[in-house]
Amino acid sequence: MSEIDMLLLADENYPSLLKHIADPPPQLYCRGKALDIMPPMVGIVGARRCTEYGESVAYKLGKELASLGFTVVSGMAGGADSFAHQGALDAGGTTVAVLGCGVDICYPRHNRQLMDDIIKQGCIVSEYPPGTGALAHHFPQRNRIISGLCMGIVVVEAAARSGSLITARCALSQGRRLMAVPGSVFNEHSIGANALIRDGAALVTSGQDIQAALAEPLDTPAQATSSVNKTMIDRKPMAAAQPKPSPAARPAPSTPLEARLYEHISYEARTADELSYRSDMHIKDVLGALSMLEIHGFIRRTQGQRFVRTV
Repeated sequence: MSEIDMLLLADENYPSLLKHIADPPPQLYCRGKALDIMPPMVGIVGARRCTEYGESVAYKLGKELASLGFTVVSGMAGGADSFAHQGALDAGGTTVAVLGCGVDICYPRHNRQLMDDIIKQGCIVSEYPPGTGALAHHFPQRNRIISGLCMGIVVVEAAARSGSLITARCALSQGRRLMAVPGSVFNEHSIGANALIRDGAALVTSGQDIQAALAEPLDTPAQATSSVNKTMIDRKPMAAAQPKPSPAARPAPSTPLEARLYEHISYEARTADELSYRSDMHIKDVLGALSMLEIHGFIRRTQGQRFVRTV
């Protein structure tokens, strides 16, 4: 097992952003690279039981952010977290996983290889001593660390009641930039993210969008909290997010792969497998292109995971 280091709040190399939140952890246990030498951090969080769309978007954003020079931070949970970490790793970048257990314990167990890879290219972090098990109340508590380490938080998919929304509330109280990826109105896993956008979170669909959002002036924590209501009840007009471009403003898909696939999508619903066969494209490329075409409004998803043109 790799060496476990302990950082105390008073140490010079304790992460500076985290040090200044309201309740910083008195100590951090770490495995991997030193946190204080890593590039600026951005958190990506989402549903554990996310859709294929959520997986594809989390992976895409993790990869793009790492390619832009950011460190991707998440919680190493199943679903969106894992795909965000993997995207950063595949880009050759750095990624940090904040655990709700000791850093010597892999939770969930099936993420053993991912954990080993993160230790090599980034860092595993926890406020809990080695040997501490993954208890339910640890996870909401650790979410303040995910947001506390970061300049901003991106919510990929989140149901109406979701741990990702706890992280979003932590981000607001800490004065961090809050961003969200839009999702289908027919998908219960998109309710939380769509509501965040409605209430003022920046709408993002790419690493470049996130980079631009982070560059904008940030309100004070109190002002930020008032624009995105922490309880998701007080509905306010969307101010921070820019409206999504209409399909008419984007006459053609933005990449060769998307354009190639789009030629085979009609107003008759087809599955991803059918589109893979018709376009002679690998299914992984098809799923990624479908996700982006759906985000930009060129297609929509119907019952039975079929896809049709909207323009």
